[in-house]
Amino acid sequence: MLKVLCIWITVEEEEEEEFPRGRGGTAQEVGEARGNANKTQYNKNNKRKRASKGVDTDSEGEGEVKGETKKASQKKGKKKVEQQEKKKKKSQAKVEKEEKGDDEGDSDSEGGESDDAMQVDSFGEDDDEKRSKQGESEEREVVDDGVEEEDELAVKKISEINYKRIAKGAKALGVVTKIGELGLTVMIANQVVGDIPITQISEELNKRISKALQEEEEEKEEDVINLNNMFRLGQMVKCVVSSNKDKKGSKVEMSMNPREVNKGMKREELREGMIITVSVSSVEDHGYVVNTGIEGNTGFIKKNSTKKDMSDDDDSDDEEEKREYQVGQVIEAIITKVSEEDDDGGYGKSKKNKKSRTMNVGSIRGRTIELSDDHELKSRTMVVDTIPSVMAIQPLQLVEGIVVAVGEKGILVEFMGFYKCEIERQNLEIRNNNNNNNNEAVKIGDMVKFRIVYVMITPQEREIRGSTVGRVMELEEPRLVGNKKDNSSIEFDEWWPVRYGEIIASKIIKVDARKGIEMKRIDNGGVNRTIRERKVIAEARRVEKENINKYRVGEIVNSRVIGYSGLQNVLLVSMETKVMKSKIFSIRDIKVGEIVKGTIIKRDIHSQKSGGGAGGGGGGIMVKLSEYINGYIDKDQISDILGSSTSSGLASILESSKYQENAAIRVRVIGVDVGRKKVYLSSKKTILELKEKDVISEQEGVAVGKESVGVIKKIVTNNNGGVVVEFFNNIKGFIPRSMLTREEMEESIKIGKSISVEVVKNDKQLIVIPNKSKYRKYLGTNSSLELLQQQQQQQQNGSGSGNNNNEGMKLYRQGDIISGKDNEIKVMEVTSNGIMVAINEQVLARISTQHLSDHMDNINNRIKDGFKMNVEIKDRDLIILGERQSRQNNGILIYEASFKDALIYSVKNITKTNKDKNGYKEGSIVAGYVVKVTRNQVIVKFINKTFGTESGDVIGVTGGLNMVMDKYVADANEYYKVDQTVLAKIIKINHVNIDNENENENENGAQYSTNAIKMIINLNPNEIFTETNKKLVQDYEYIFVNQLLFEKFSANEKDDLEMIGRIDKVRILEKYSYGYKVEPIVNIQDGKNNNKYKTGFIPIEHVITLNEQEKGEKEGEIVEAIVLDTNSSSRIIDYSMQKRLIENRNTKINTNTNTNSINDNKKYEMVVELVKQDYLVLSIPSLSNKL
Repeated sequence: MLKVLCIWITVEEEEEEEFPRGRGGTAQEVGEARGNANKTQYNKNNKRKRASKGVDTDSEGEGEVKGETKKASQKKGKKKVEQQEKKKKKSQAKVEKEEKGDDEGDSDSEGGESDDAMQVDSFGEDDDEKRSKQGESEEREVVDDGVEEEDELAVKKISEINYKRIAKGAKALGVVTKIGELGLTVMIANQVVGDIPITQISEELNKRISKALQEEEEEKEEDVINLNNMFRLGQMVKCVVSSNKDKKGSKVEMSMNPREVNKGMKREELREGMIITVSVSSVEDHGYVVNTGIEGNTGFIKKNSTKKDMSDDDDSDDEEEKREYQVGQVIEAIITKVSEEDDDGGYGKSKKNKKSRTMNVGSIRGRTIELSDDHELKSRTMVVDTIPSVMAIQPLQLVEGIVVAVGEKGILVEFMGFYKCEIERQNLEIRNNNNNNNNEAVKIGDMVKFRIVYVMITPQEREIRGSTVGRVMELEEPRLVGNKKDNSSIEFDEWWPVRYGEIIASKIIKVDARKGIEMKRIDNGGVNRTIRERKVIAEARRVEKENINKYRVGEIVNSRVIGYSGLQNVLLVSMETKVMKSKIFSIRDIKVGEIVKGTIIKRDIHSQKSGGGAGGGGGGIMVKLSEYINGYIDKDQISDILGSSTSSGLASILESSKYQENAAIRVRVIGVDVGRKKVYLSSKKTILELKEKDVISEQEGVAVGKESVGVIKKIVTNNNGGVVVEFFNNIKGFIPRSMLTREEMEESIKIGKSISVEVVKNDKQLIVIPNKSKYRKYLGTNSSLELLQQQQQQQQNGSGSGNNNNEGMKLYRQGDIISGKDNEIKVMEVTSNGIMVAINEQVLARISTQHLSDHMDNINNRIKDGFKMNVEIKDRDLIILGERQSRQNNGILIYEASFKDALIYSVKNITKTNKDKNGYKEGSIVAGYVVKVTRNQVIVKFINKTFGTESGDVIGVTGGLNMVMDKYVADANEYYKVDQTVLAKIIKINHVNIDNENENENENGAQYSTNAIKMIINLNPNEIFTETNKKLVQDYEYIFVNQLLFEKFSANEKDDLEMIGRIDKVRILEKYSYGYKVEPIVNIQDGKNNNKYKTGFIPIEHVITLNEQEKGEKEGEIVEAIVLDTNSSSRIIDYSMQKRLIENRNTKINTNTNTNSINDNKKYEMVVELVKQDYLVLSIPSLSNKL
């Protein structure tokens, strides 16, 4: 026997040399060679088992050394069946023998010799030989009985996988049940739930995350990582337990990183037909380079081998539609070909096909595998070659084995000669010819195909679990309702065959008071259209104890779905009375807009957050709506009087008895987030009293003119700002800032306050205005641009105004001039940014502060402050600048206008001198306003009256810094500001589009159209103020100065003209080193008190002259002073105590005399008395120091 054993070892070594690791040879040849060695080891293991049972192994023949093939396994199964029958007959014979008693013993004694003789003659064996064979048979029977008893004991000990038993390193097949921003949730066998953090998906994805974080810090365009684009609900994935510290918890932490999932596998152990976990390393033209996580191994998946499961797309007619993957994505791929790299860096050739080569992916030395993600291939291909190591056994592998033991809890299957796999009853689905479940018919010796779903190898135990469930065997993925493509919008139970909370009818097939009730669903409707017999289980805790024994097998009962085990294809239900009768059990039982009653269970003053639904601040109330559903009232939805709720304000509200814990409360459902299982409520009176027809719970179908109530959620303060209003179901509306008066912004617009609004536009977002808005009558249902196009079309067709809500409305174009004498221009609102006016009570126009005149800053602010609401402007003309603002106001008809007289004059002059409407001419001087200033360039916009709005805006760009000023300029920003009026000389007209769209924006946003007509201009004063242009320049100077007088003395300052040069008595209030603060007391000339101005100031240079010492005036002393200037906005008078200005003015000025009049075109010497930001105050000594 020793000699035979030595010979076998020699053969084994020779075969190892024929197919060394890392060398060539087909997978089949390598597998056969190694398989023989493994079978040898299997028989050695059996010998050790038998030796441990006291059996003499020397009597074994050489034939027993051979491994068992599939045929031998079947023979072994039949032998076990025969042995069991033999045991039964033997025990029956023993009982009969005992019953016969002594009489039978005597009979045997008498005929014994004759029987022995007959046996010898019959078998040709002597007595010693018979006893020897009988002894050998008994010894073999002892061994077989021992193995059989061991299997039977193992099948009796099958226990469910649970959180306490599962160990770190265990590998399992799981089903994705949740896809979050930062990870996945999977369910493995027996409803064990695990979390997979985003950092445990793949190494490549981690690199993408790190890069995205870095790009975010550097404010670059970052890589958007969305797990919904990588995984699908119901998808089967392999994962490994990475942490299970909390044994009492309901989740374990898992990883699907190929490096962890394939840990322990060696490259030479890979077999064709194996399904392994890989991650995409790079995307190539013809496929994907993938990382297997196995040292010395890389893989490639061709793009034509990524065919989808047809359940991915129900409506697809293209059966060859392929999936597309991204870097970092994890794939369960099947090995279709294995090749090894030779010493020269190439790949070893197969002996059967020497021309066969695989692709040299990345020139990685070692073994390269070709893989496929073809669903059909993965679901049908079985691993045939012997797996050489238990570490190479992976979940998802499809194998075949022989049933060696059958028990109540499941079956034990032996595969590949020496691996044992347990298949629990709930994972057992054996089908008969009619495709019905026939689990009870499985018996020892049957050959079954199964898929491995769980592998746990520890020093203490080795555990392999399998499944024959049809969904697992076929790798079936669910079909989603409506053929949704965006996983982010898929609800948590949308992939279940029946939705959570639905009531189904089932037929009872088994009742166990300790475990529960097992049923078979009799109606095959539901989301998943794959018709498959569906097992239904109601665990014992889901059935009342007093009722469970009342149920009978074959009875048809109703139950409510509370869960779904995707791996076992089992619907989990409850039959409890309270569950079945509950009106609000599922979140789908709640409808947005309905009014329900609940009980307050918790109040939170500080930091409770509502998440992504309606609301989302700190603090609120938790309300119990039923035994199974709670709702949340955000702080902004508690009370109408809460407004902008602080912690103290919220605390005072919650002190009311109405909001105490356990108090009943009437609420309205304002939002339902099925995916997050959250219900949002409101207890505001305005929301509760809102009529059902006025509820806005979805944007689609909301008609213009619809009135509703929303809650103010946000105030946007930028240039295109406004107010965000939230309706039901997290639907948002927007109120443009231009639609709100200053009083409304200050008094009514508060975060958390309810507001009644009317919908005026429903396009990409809902545009709303307050119900009582004074702007309502100025708004049409069409945008300004649409109305203009409609008007132009009507003009071309010669038709009337058409039938629309804006019928009879006067529409304007860029360059239209509207005179205050012939039209009603009424001030509607004065804001910090300008004024809003109504034109003929038809349309609105916004005039920014810097467009109130051709001047800048202080003067314009003073003009703005002089306007009063509802006052008509009769002595000014305005000009329409264009349609830009209509888009910024979300389509509401509001024009952008200007009071710049220089622009108006320029348009009139161009129209007058260019009757053929050829537009601006090269060499002409025109007025415009600055829209952008860069270091080297000034961009100016001109009014496009002659080109027409269809041609876009007219833009002038300086040709260089030499065209900016008449001296050296380092930075154009030092001399020009946005909205400043300028005179420009046109150098060249190029009717081309501006290339750089960034030039179209200034600090306030886009200021001109991208198809603007571009001109080269010169702003150098030496090129403008020439003798040739003298008359035109004088006209603009006259406009500018005349406008200054109007601006200076318009509105509040009209009466101030009479004050300049007046002598007042003033009281010194405070003395400073730079001047005196004084109080006007009385006007010396008329003896009247000054009620308008309460404060004055005398600069120190107007207290004393250069040659004088400061007089000894004291605080409280009354002195005489002359008025130099007034400021109506600050209510301050500028005075002087200079004698040269006060002399000869002690008597009232005679306005009828012309002795102090100024002659035109005469030169005068003047003295600067005051320097203001925008102007000078001068005196003329030759005219008695006239100011």
